[in-house]
Amino acid sequence: MGTCYLASSDDVAARESIGPDIARSGVVAATFLSGRVVSSLTLPETIVAAHVSSNEAFPFGVTVELCSMDTYEVPRQWAQELHESGFEGIWYHPRFSPGADARALAVFGPAGAATGEVHEQKSLRAVVEDMAIDIVDPDNLDEFEIIDEPPED
Repeated sequence: MGTCYLASSDDVAARESIGPDIARSGVVAATFLSGRVVSSLTLPETIVAAHVSSNEAFPFGVTVELCSMDTYEVPRQWAQELHESGFEGIWYHPRFSPGADARALAVFGPAGAATGEVHEQKSLRAVVEDMAIDIVDPDNLDEFEIIDEPPED
């Protein structure tokens, strides 16, 4: 099973992509942004999605952790179970977008490149620049500052 991740805005899509870098270092590497785009599209048909960020999901054992885990093992298990129960996707509050109006949709489908009508594309770098997030080009830095000591084994 494949999954196509959609977001309610360009900013939400960008945050979900760059979130781990921002959380770790406060900046995004230019090389990460290179060649990536944020696309605006319309789903070809209406889908039935499980709303896991709703209070009504709690009796089924869903907590906000499902949408904020560092690894995907548990969310993948939930996705598989929801898919087998007839859902075609998951509607949730995205991990790196704390605003109340941010939403994301994970649509289940065949693995591989998604198909569908793309209305608009913007470079991920342009979206991140509009968000006033610092972008660094490590290849052009004269020096690096070590922030933390590496963990000892």
